[in-house]
Amino acid sequence: MVKIAVLGDIHGNTTALEAVLADAKEQSVEEYWILGDLLLPGHGRMELFNLLNEVNSTIKVRGNWDDCLLEVLNGDVGIEDCEEIYLNRLVQYAMEELTSESVTSIRETPMHVMTDREGISFSLSHQLPEKNYGWELGPTASQETIDGLFEKYPCDVAIYGHTHIPVLRYSSKGQLLFNPGSVGNPFFPWEKLRHDLRAQYAILTVDEHGVSIDFRKVTYDVSLEVKRAKEKKLPFVDLYQSQVETGVNRVHDREWITTVIEENHYLDDVKGFKEKLLT
Repeated sequence: MVKIAVLGDIHGNTTALEAVLADAKEQSVEEYWILGDLLLPGHGRMELFNLLNEVNSTIKVRGNWDDCLLEVLNGDVGIEDCEEIYLNRLVQYAMEELTSESVTSIRETPMHVMTDREGISFSLSHQLPEKNYGWELGPTASQETIDGLFEKYPCDVAIYGHTHIPVLRYSSKGQLLFNPGSVGNPFFPWEKLRHDLRAQYAILTVDEHGVSIDFRKVTYDVSLEVKRAKEKKLPFVDLYQSQVETGVNRVHDREWITTVIEENHYLDDVKGFKEKLLT
């Protein structure tokens, strides 16, 4: 028998990750599978890598925000659009702490992993195995999409993240598909359910009987997370505070982002950052 903590979409939320890892330890978890999107837009940087290095993180896959960070560092993201400035400024902030080794580890993290435990085959990806962005596997995904996933990548259990919404579905043949939700930014489309902001992950138990999934929700100190973000001078901290306090993602709120950029002269910051990347 093996007990595995499956978690992802941490998004820089150090306080939520600490709470999840403490809960997993209490449940005698042996392995940790990480589904991507470790950094951004929260304040967590090297401490997130350190926390995951302290546990038995046996599998990691790369998320779309991980790719966004790499694209900025590769010089592939401009600064003409407010969302581009937003992303550049957050990556600039992250790079104040990240080591070259941590960036290399992100680059070397695969987008898709196949593995076996106790005779059960698993597929792990952030979204689709070949595409770590988009909404193909949203909670109301068509049965045709789910069946196509298993036809293209045959396995007994497929695991993904990205949507920030816990999901349990089956293929037409009975294979299992699940999403553990988000550690750092849980989200519910239905407004009356959106007040539950506990950090989400799942414990996967694989034994001689098969597979069991325990969807977990862990209370963490949101006010402490906001306090840490402000103390560490996180750019766009008001947007981040709104996100962790309401569960609503603000990364595409262009009007708010534009106002913050102008008030804090972030365009000047990212111009200097881009120049350093080119040298």
